[in-house]
Amino acid sequence: MAKLAFNLKFSESHFSKNLDVFVGLSGGADSIALLHYLNEMNKSSEIGSLQAIHVNHGYSPESKKWENFCKDFCKNHNIELTTTSIKNLDSNASLEGSFRKARFKIFANILRSPAVLALAHHMNDQVETILFRMFRGSGPEGISGINEVNILDGIKVLRPMLKIKKDEIYEYIEKNKLEYIHDHSNDDEQFDRNFIRNRLMPLISERWPAAIKKISDLSELSKQDIEFKNIFMEQRIGEFQSESGLDILSLSKVSETERTYIIRHWIKKSGFPQPNRKTQLEIEKIFFCSQTTSNSSVQWKRADNEQKSCKMTTDKKSLIIKEP
Repeated sequence: MAKLAFNLKFSESHFSKNLDVFVGLSGGADSIALLHYLNEMNKSSEIGSLQAIHVNHGYSPESKKWENFCKDFCKNHNIELTTTSIKNLDSNASLEGSFRKARFKIFANILRSPAVLALAHHMNDQVETILFRMFRGSGPEGISGINEVNILDGIKVLRPMLKIKKDEIYEYIEKNKLEYIHDHSNDDEQFDRNFIRNRLMPLISERWPAAIKKISDLSELSKQDIEFKNIFMEQRIGEFQSESGLDILSLSKVSETERTYIIRHWIKKSGFPQPNRKTQLEIEKIFFCSQTTSNSSVQWKRADNEQKSCKMTTDKKSLIIKEP
């Protein structure tokens, strides 16, 4: 019998026999499919061990019901489950951003090294993220989308379903007769991502049926370009560095395009968020097209507050970046 598209596109190469895996389990179709698939791998000793983590956000009147569903699912499939709830939220971030930060703090407290966290983001999530970042004014790094492997808050995060469409997840769910919950907050279109998911993406797919795959492919091409650019910039960055930051005189001798890439690479290496196009133009105007003073500065932050905010200043010889 032919394998489902889900099975064929699941990125098993990230997993190994000695790897302990924790799955972020909401109880929705995506995380249920992910946990079920990894549990089958665990039964075949293709991974070291498997556990699930359910975070009760306390946001919905049905939160306890969802927690109990996850407990029952894990009990029926002989999977160890840790359940916990969110105590405090970051008041400086959006509600979505606050929940995301709180979840990762919980994950970081539970995971033991060298365990990994597997999350159920899929191709539709990838496209939704790319569109959201485009509308927000993100640059090339933003439209590269979600990475299959990255480090967040010291946790190695794997997203093995990024090549799988939402419809293929439902096909897998139906084939394996799996139950799941529906979070009605995902229908609330006051949240930008929900509006993109529920209103824009169906219209786009209706007009251009291959759009989801094509936009996802754009993410892969963007990642390749960024990887090449980073290698090249790493070789060049030393020519412009000073004791306190980047040498303004050296930067002024190259083209605006090259200067932009060098500055963006330096900002990223320093652990700060990338400036959007408007901010990048402001940096160019203030530090390279006008007379700078000790008070010259540009400040920015990510819209979702996922990274610390950044302030660029100068001592008239160098560009300097720091937290405000």
